[in-house]
Amino acid sequence: MRSTIFLFLFLFNGIVCFGQEKISLTIYFKFDKYNVDSIYKNRIDSTMRNHNIVEVHIKAHCDSIGSHKYNDALSLNRANTVKQYLVSKKLNERIINIKALGKRFPLNKNENPKARALNRRAEILFIARDTLSASKPDMLPEKIEARNDSDALWKDTATLAISNIEVGKSFVLENMNFYGGRHVLLPKSNKTLKLLLNTLKANPALEIEIQGHICCERTGDGMDIDTHTLDLSVNRAKAIYDYLVKSGIDPSRLSYRGFGSSRKLVLEFTEADRTTNRRVEVKVLKK
Repeated sequence: MRSTIFLFLFLFNGIVCFGQEKISLTIYFKFDKYNVDSIYKNRIDSTMRNHNIVEVHIKAHCDSIGSHKYNDALSLNRANTVKQYLVSKKLNERIINIKALGKRFPLNKNENPKARALNRRAEILFIARDTLSASKPDMLPEKIEARNDSDALWKDTATLAISNIEVGKSFVLENMNFYGGRHVLLPKSNKTLKLLLNTLKANPALEIEIQGHICCERTGDGMDIDTHTLDLSVNRAKAIYDYLVKSGIDPSRLSYRGFGSSRKLVLEFTEADRTTNRRVEVKVLKK
């Protein structure tokens, strides 16, 4: 009998744990405040809409200004405010765990206002068990491959194969993706960035529009945690524009634009899905 019960519990736990996903979300606070700004409420809402949340862990932090006693109380207020918002969205209070860590675990040395702003944060870890099925949009931009783009054959002069791309059409750059909440490319994207530069150099008549996109928001643009501005998709497109201009491409051949969350390639159930949507695309204006 005991072995039967053990087997049942083992199978039950296996079923519960199967398909779980961890979603991390960081929200930031103004100096000496603990209210949650609407942009972060929207991000929380989006996460809860797209996932079956079964557990939440909240760790709240402060910058270095003030005593430990003061910052412990402030971080507790921040953690509780986030918890109360989750509860207001019908999340069971019993699955929410909070920690108030004050100023004990900074991300940096609090050396300037920007650094201190990054330490005034709450880190939210959502544990989800997804039961929804993904679907793909009917219309997707064209994907193109690079000539000689395998690791064995790739050369510094390789270019993108754009000969079949029509003027006015957009295409997806493979592996051209960004860190979450930032306009900084992932390391794997450097090769693709160089391919785009080579293509522009090899095709002097080519003019393009660089189009930035984000993940995780249902509508609008996202917060750029490096600039603290609500124009993340624009900043991503501009980052590529700036690189190309600094590398010798005439600015008259380039333009950039942000589309926010309006043109996602995939529904977001995993971190890989979110990375896919954190991207730039290229629209051919003239060639």
